[in-house]
Amino acid sequence: MKARSRFWCVPAAVGAMKTFALHLLILSCILMSLPSRSFADPLALGATMSGTISWPGQINSYTFTAVAGQVMNFTVATTNGSLMPQVKLRNSHGALIAEKWSGTPPYTGSFLRMNDVLLSKADTYTLEVSDNSSKNTGDYNIYAQSTNYPVGAVNLSLDAGLIGTISLPAQNNTYVVNNNANYSVYVAAQSGSLNPTYLVDMLAGTSTVLVSDNNCINTGSYIVWFGDSKARHKFIDFGVPTSFRIGFEADNFKHNFFFAGNANDVVDFTAVTTLLSFVPKIEIYNPDGTLLTEASPPSCSGGSLEIDELKLPTTGVFKMVVSDCEGTNSGHYNLYAQRTNNPARTSMLPLGQTQSYTIGSPAESRTYVFQARSGDVFDFTLAATGSSGFVPRLRLYNPDGTLLRSASSSPSVEINSVSLPQDGAYTVLVGDYSNQNNGGFKIFAQRTNNPSNADMLVFNHALSDSIAGAADTRTYAFAANTGDVIGFNVGTTSGSLVPEVRLYNPDGSLNTTNYAGAPVDCDGPAAQLDPVTIPLDGRYTLLLSDCSDRNKGGYALYAQSTNDPVRTAPVRWGQLQSAAIKSERQSATFVFGGKTNNVVTFSMATTSGGLVPKIRLYNPDGTLQGSNYAGAPMGCGGAAAQLDSITLPHDGDYTLLLSDCSGTNTGNYSLWSQCSGDCPAMPAISWPSPAAITNITPLISIQLDAVANVPGTFAYSPSEGTFLPPGPHKLSTVFTPANTTKYAAARYVVQLWVNMGKSEVTWQTPAPITYGTALSAAQLDATANLPGAFAYSPQAGTMLSAGNHELSVTFTPADTVNYAVVTKAVPLTVNKAVPTVNWPTPAPITYGTLLSAAQLNAAFSWTVNGQAVTVQGQATYNPPLKALLPAGKNTLTVAFTPTDAANYKGVNAGRTITVNKTTPGITTWPTAGAITYGKSLASSTLSGGTASVPGAFAFTHPATIPHVGTNLQSVTFTPSDTAQYGTATGSVSVTVKKATPSVK
Repeated sequence: MKARSRFWCVPAAVGAMKTFALHLLILSCILMSLPSRSFADPLALGATMSGTISWPGQINSYTFTAVAGQVMNFTVATTNGSLMPQVKLRNSHGALIAEKWSGTPPYTGSFLRMNDVLLSKADTYTLEVSDNSSKNTGDYNIYAQSTNYPVGAVNLSLDAGLIGTISLPAQNNTYVVNNNANYSVYVAAQSGSLNPTYLVDMLAGTSTVLVSDNNCINTGSYIVWFGDSKARHKFIDFGVPTSFRIGFEADNFKHNFFFAGNANDVVDFTAVTTLLSFVPKIEIYNPDGTLLTEASPPSCSGGSLEIDELKLPTTGVFKMVVSDCEGTNSGHYNLYAQRTNNPARTSMLPLGQTQSYTIGSPAESRTYVFQARSGDVFDFTLAATGSSGFVPRLRLYNPDGTLLRSASSSPSVEINSVSLPQDGAYTVLVGDYSNQNNGGFKIFAQRTNNPSNADMLVFNHALSDSIAGAADTRTYAFAANTGDVIGFNVGTTSGSLVPEVRLYNPDGSLNTTNYAGAPVDCDGPAAQLDPVTIPLDGRYTLLLSDCSDRNKGGYALYAQSTNDPVRTAPVRWGQLQSAAIKSERQSATFVFGGKTNNVVTFSMATTSGGLVPKIRLYNPDGTLQGSNYAGAPMGCGGAAAQLDSITLPHDGDYTLLLSDCSGTNTGNYSLWSQCSGDCPAMPAISWPSPAAITNITPLISIQLDAVANVPGTFAYSPSEGTFLPPGPHKLSTVFTPANTTKYAAARYVVQLWVNMGKSEVTWQTPAPITYGTALSAAQLDATANLPGAFAYSPQAGTMLSAGNHELSVTFTPADTVNYAVVTKAVPLTVNKAVPTVNWPTPAPITYGTLLSAAQLNAAFSWTVNGQAVTVQGQATYNPPLKALLPAGKNTLTVAFTPTDAANYKGVNAGRTITVNKTTPGITTWPTAGAITYGKSLASSTLSGGTASVPGAFAFTHPATIPHVGTNLQSVTFTPSDTAQYGTATGSVSVTVKKATPSVK
């Protein structure tokens, strides 16, 4: 409710006005500037109200009724504009009782508090709100409360805590506690920007506690606790390690901590001694004070203690007591707490990337979260980066907070091939195994069934990259078919890297692994997976890292299929072919069409560089047919190698790999090939690797653009017009030459990466709704760029509780082959409902009538899901039941505190009641003394007469001269208290005697 305003009227340019108009203007200005309750709104105690100063000089007025001795607090905070608030409190006569300006001299602040204002008598008071300088404007919030007669206060029990929220500027929340010399109030922020402060007004038997933001503008949640003042009270800050000292002050070797929890939250606690002989013991109590659990080291020996996977049974404020196990030892300790189902202060764990962090104090853990689906398979690598004694420990938690896997080892630890059981957000905690050491670490995580941030592994290409150090891992993906035979060769090119390679099947399970130095120990510069026979069609993942997860260095990686090689060159019989090995681990791939019993010979000779030739010949099924190298059988050495007179066992395409013997040297070479028998020439095919496409783009000639050096036809697989699913693919072509006598048919393979087509969901953040409103299309209105189905959670028709919620939608495209299922979420704020106040304006009463249910009869209701319901709660009236009101117009207010405070706001309302003056009761009318004719009634003496209240009798018309005889004349009784009582009129007999004429 916004206050009505008073105006200051300043006449200007009046020289030309007529006198009457000028006088009228001045009179109007005077009348408008006088304080008047008719321009004011009721000030609801215990509630936050809003107002606006719209123009310079404006004053907004609020009224409230108070009893003698009532103590008031007022808070005003600017919410918009340049307003610098000022307040003045006046009594019903306009006299100034108190005033306050925002800030300090020169009073330029945006908020003010005017506290502990003692009201000396029962009266109707006016609070005026304006700008300090009468120049600025803006919006504001105002809060008022009586600290000895608080409205809407919540009881705060001994050794109990409550969760509260400051949601508006200037808001105060009011609590009442029973005074106890050994107990104090403690308040701590839990969320938002709130910097809580509190004021305690001590009264006989009880105290009133007002909690607000220190700057009257920030909002957020907090915990308020009323507990033992001899024990140190702290509030647990989840995800943050904190240091304490115990036994040095009057703390009885015991510290009390409090935290807010929800039913089914899963919480871990760690306490570690950092100095002296303190042995930690932990006790955790439910909100009702019963013991939930306790723990201490065996035989009270040791400085580290954990309580893990503690499931909270209910929602509320829990108490944790940390003490010395024997109650006698002092020391310093660190404390760390974390929820594992809904962790605080987390970092996203990006997949396929290495993250670094430092554990800076004992007991600390670093918390990461990531999203996953049921059936996803994950690998985790964690490695220490320093030499401080830090032993890496990794714990993986399910979305419900239960522990899924845990491992620790020095200097690194891996958790591999973890199949996740359900969709949701998973939590990873990283710390030291003993909880006592500090140190840096690096962590790497990857999904092996559908890896993120993967590069396509390009076959027949010497790939160069590096491992940056601890835990660093590179991810590659490629497509393969059942029965493919593939070789992988990796070698260190710089640094101390000891390479390790792991190959994963399409379902994420481990296919095979190898490392330099296997099977003895991590040692050496090279590792191979050769040969690997592929078990089924699909997308495969290759992870490359250091064997110990600690070393760094550059590497070269080469992969090639020996049964279906990629990007090959033809063998030219009887011709000298020249080429080069340009990088480490590289092989040159040649192919030829052979027939059973053909006899082939190959000679490779170095023409420049340090290359030591090596030749390998593979059968059409990818198995090795024969090999040789310069220096065989002793060791790699020399400049020439030969495979002589190899008889081919099958018809088909054979693969020839040429490389350096050790995989480390480079150089130019020449190849001489000879074939006896029916040996047709192999055509030369040129087909550049196509650029990536999306899965909504069919294969066309841009991708299928191979050319040959002789006439013939191409048959592509997949064929033109095919739509490919996302991921790596093999494209192949079979070239049939026009001259099949001279030339053999040739197969050529390239690789293609296909990106997923985008399903784009647009969903604007819905406007806030009020509790009682069911979800409908007004909120669930996501759209997509494709046909498909939307599945919302929660569903339409759901009625949400008040608070902040997340709405999510899963969009399933009609075409799930080419488009991904997309999930999107938006926040929704459900505001608490403000109950409707049903309070008829009370009928007038007469002074002396005490307030009763006939006047104080407000009812409260709200519409929930289309149905009107009665809102239960406590209605506190001011003035209260049985109060005696003065005659005149009085303001009645009610502060309603709903029982369901989670979904309803308290509401305040006011009504005006007219109290009529009481007519005094006359027991006996007075007797009038006789007068002589010609005298007025004023000469008659009224004597006697009694009334119900003090006052005086007088003739109503004292100037009347009555006739001779006995007359009935009107007498008026005027009470001394004319504010509360009216006059009473009656008749008395007056004897008028004849006058005696005077004779002169």
